[in-house]
Amino acid sequence: MAPDAAAVNLIGMTLSLTLWGFYMCLFLRTMRVMYRKRYSFFSPASVIFILIFLFNFADSICISVPVYRGFILFPEGPAAYFTLYNSKAIDNEWGAATDFFLAASAFCADSLMLWRLYVVWARDKRIIIMPILLLAGGAIGCIIIVAFDVMAKTHITEPLFQKQLKALDVAVFSLNISTTWYLTGFICYKLWSAERKSRPVHDYEAHTSSGLSPYRRIIKVLIQSGMLYSITEAAFLICILVDNTAGTTIVNYMDTRIIGIVTALLMLQLHAGSSGEKTSSGRIRNLTGQSVHVSTRVIKHTDTVLRTDAQLSDSDAKDPVEGIELEEGLTRHVAHVDFEQGSTQPDEVYRQWK
Repeated sequence: MAPDAAAVNLIGMTLSLTLWGFYMCLFLRTMRVMYRKRYSFFSPASVIFILIFLFNFADSICISVPVYRGFILFPEGPAAYFTLYNSKAIDNEWGAATDFFLAASAFCADSLMLWRLYVVWARDKRIIIMPILLLAGGAIGCIIIVAFDVMAKTHITEPLFQKQLKALDVAVFSLNISTTWYLTGFICYKLWSAERKSRPVHDYEAHTSSGLSPYRRIIKVLIQSGMLYSITEAAFLICILVDNTAGTTIVNYMDTRIIGIVTALLMLQLHAGSSGEKTSSGRIRNLTGQSVHVSTRVIKHTDTVLRTDAQLSDSDAKDPVEGIELEEGLTRHVAHVDFEQGSTQPDEVYRQWK
């Protein structure tokens, strides 16, 4: 027995509103942190972050209108309305708009990750060839899907049309998952490599509450965000393959919101050093890439400011992570580390504990 279409859409809308509230809290918190840190709101990362919020807002309107029409205005009742709506036989322009904002949000989020991959890998163009192809393929597929949605009223009964639309959905979501894990995997690998080379610098980890170096904190939130997004995409893909209309409907309500949450978590981690909680493990202010001079200086006994400017030498240009700035609440600690040109190990480490 197929689940009631009205109940499925009501569940999807409820989950979407819940995620929207959580996303708004993350978005406002991130904007507040960026404002307090005087981070430019016109940088590429900030512009994309705000664009994803606008797409989320527009998407929330587009999914709310059919719910209002189905439960309030449609004379034959919500069950009849959503049966027609889910099959794209009625009000399919709202479904097309939802697909567009979902595709735009995903494209913006992946573009931001692509830029970070390019920077962390010292602007090596070879590393971004594959994700650009994956991203372009996904974008073209999304454009075709939106066009199919617009044509749905005239071709909805054609079996070939339905088969082509399903094949496109499978291809696009497979490309999205592949893009996500390519970008996440290569960024995490580069950060892990840089963390291993600078490990003597991060011996202070044992004196923090989290026990995580700045590199590992970024890796942790990247993996968590990638898994959250991939699980959502994989659930949608499975529902499409098994022709589970209820599953695809519910996931479709949540998908754009998940993209916004993932982006907000990454931005908050980079600018506040936590995924939403203030801890004494440090705040990551900036992450860029190139070649290693690390210095730390204690300003106060209780409010230590640790600035790390890390660069890999030219011979290690494949492992570049530069300019990670932290604010730490450590015990008083003075350290100075210099990496020789072309060296992967520190020559000297000076420590002074008081």
